[in-house]
Amino acid sequence: MEIYLDLVFLENFLMDFILLLMVGKMIHKTICLPRLLAAAFLGGISAAVLCLLHPQFVLLQVCNLIAGLCMLLLSYPLKRLEYLPALLFLYGSAFVLEGMLRFLGRFIGSRGQHRLYFLLGTGLFGWLFFHSLWKQIQRQKQKEELLLPVTILWEGKQIDCTGLLDTGNALREPTTGKPVMIVEQTLFTEHEISLPNDRCFLIPFRSIGRSNGMLRGILAEECWIGQAEQKKRYRKVMLGIYHGKLSHKAEYQVILHPAFWE
Repeated sequence: MEIYLDLVFLENFLMDFILLLMVGKMIHKTICLPRLLAAAFLGGISAAVLCLLHPQFVLLQVCNLIAGLCMLLLSYPLKRLEYLPALLFLYGSAFVLEGMLRFLGRFIGSRGQHRLYFLLGTGLFGWLFFHSLWKQIQRQKQKEELLLPVTILWEGKQIDCTGLLDTGNALREPTTGKPVMIVEQTLFTEHEISLPNDRCFLIPFRSIGRSNGMLRGILAEECWIGQAEQKKRYRKVMLGIYHGKLSHKAEYQVILHPAFWE
């Protein structure tokens, strides 16, 4: 079987560069391009040498493991507890990218100039794929960080729900100046709580699809926001009662003013 060591080196150099770049994103490390290029070069050289020597399966896996660790150490300053997650990210991503290479390789030859174009194209495609995936993960993580457990105490009853911290929310009750926590009315209905018709406030608000409107405001005895050691207690909280659903997917039932998490 004829082996093109230059193509073996180039393929592994491109793959290792993309993988190390993505690992750095996943473990939140500063990207240093010269270090990344040096590590990818080491990966390409080691792959070419192993391809030339044809070691036994067990020895091959040990050599690959050592090469992976050396590339990570060369790419990023890692702490002791970061070695294993970084190595798992590296080989997990390598497994996915290798699968993509094998699948696309069925539609193109394995020699010559076409192979080189294929490697460059796959490298670019792999980077775009992982970059898009990483952005999606970050968006989901950011969204989850904005969701907080909320407990509302009303006339001896406890209402547990989820609140969305809306950093762009500036809604306040005009006479008292209190920040408003917008709450779905169904939370009170489900707990068989009758809201008072007196001692209410009228809170003007604007929403998408409506130029203006009014929320009925009531004062809750006590609210707890957050979880574990970050939980905060608030007394006499202004609740704006909303008739309808705040989230189409029922991810949250309360919209929190940023003042509740300062």
